[in-house]
Amino acid sequence: MARHILSFLSSKKTGRPEGNLFEPNPLTLKRAYEVQWKKSTPDPHELAKLYRDQGLTQRQIAELYKIRRSTVAMAIRRCVNERGSNL
Repeated sequence: MARHILSFLSSKKTGRPEGNLFEPNPLTLKRAYEVQWKKSTPDPHELAKLYRDQGLTQRQIAELYKIRRSTVAMAIRRCVNERGSNL
């Protein structure tokens, strides 16, 4: 008898047959954020020129173009590697 009940319980599907639907609550706060998918990077040669000719620091160039300082450093390094010279 106990074996029959266990097999009956294990063969029954549990849960609702319909899927769980998410219905938004009218009290939920919603915020919209702008997403920038592709960043436009300035010309690395121009960044190197500002660094070399005008004597700006990497931090000043980063603040001027609103980019990270590491981006400026990589752009300058790329220009140095292309030309094979030191700044």
